[in-house]
Amino acid sequence: MEISCQLFGPLRETVGEKTVAVEVETGATVAEALRALCEAHPGLEDRLFEGGELAFSSVTVTRNGRHVTQEEGGETVLDEGDTLRLAPPVVGGSG
Repeated sequence: MEISCQLFGPLRETVGEKTVAVEVETGATVAEALRALCEAHPGLEDRLFEGGELAFSSVTVTRNGRHVTQEEGGETVLDEGDTLRLAPPVVGGSG
């Protein structure tokens, strides 16, 4: 099945595109889809994974507009046509 990955900030710079289609097996998880993305685009793995696990401290991942940590994290099962958005986490603010 095909899903879409929208990339922002340094992730977009690494890939060179804003949106990338990723082909995964039916029933694939967020982590599996992001591993497939990393295989197709060297340089992303260090930005997305730490010690084999998704690095949620380094990247914000949403599935169809909902943060995957509000679902099952990297184990969230994907559906055909889902959109993953990957962006640097938002930090800071004015005091």
